[in-house]
Amino acid sequence: MAQECYSGVHLSLYVPIGIAAVILVCLAPPAGSFALLWFHRGKLTRTDIRRRYGFLYTRYKEKYFWWESVLMLEELVLVAVEVFGRSLPEVSHQILLMLAAFIAISVVNMTCAPVRNHAIILLEFLSLGVLSLTVTLSLYFVVSDNLPVGPAPSSSWVRHRSWGGSSSGGGSSRQDSNRRQTSRQRSGKAGLEQVAEEEKPEPVQAQVQGAPVLDHDLGVEGAFVIVTRTPAAPRT
Repeated sequence: MAQECYSGVHLSLYVPIGIAAVILVCLAPPAGSFALLWFHRGKLTRTDIRRRYGFLYTRYKEKYFWWESVLMLEELVLVAVEVFGRSLPEVSHQILLMLAAFIAISVVNMTCAPVRNHAIILLEFLSLGVLSLTVTLSLYFVVSDNLPVGPAPSSSWVRHRSWGGSSSGGGSSRQDSNRRQTSRQRSGKAGLEQVAEEEKPEPVQAQVQGAPVLDHDLGVEGAFVIVTRTPAAPRT
């Protein structure tokens, strides 16, 4: 059965069979129920009609005697969303489509309220609410798997992005930020120079052939000299 869809034998044989099956199995029952009740709509209170077709309309209000057909169509919509929603590329899209179907059915049922017993209406609404909540919470596991793992952006980056996306007011904010950054760089450079000056090593005395010479870089001009490092005399 490894055949390409909608081509060859699949297009000529199986697609017509599928269309006929959908019409006969999915669309014919609600259409037949509606046609039958609509034909006997003026006789629904008679005992013989109630005994014969009462299971289709007795639990609904009089003006909604045809609601059983709507209930079949709602179930058909859920099945269609479940089957054809699998063709969507993202699982999150399938979940959102199913959630939209649940919400639409809940709105229709609560707006019309066709059932005579109010408790049944409430139970149907709670059932759809639980299903909607379950589908919504499943998004947590689907979406969290696709989120990138990494450190959150810093506040300075967020401020920079927000200033960059603003209009004229953002230009002045960027200028103020640049001035503050330049000032911090200058103060930091001055502090580093001061620390380097304080940590500068003390000069040492180099004894070259009996002649004391002050040398800061541990070298003496000339060659073949003997350098002895001794602490310099204390400053007065």
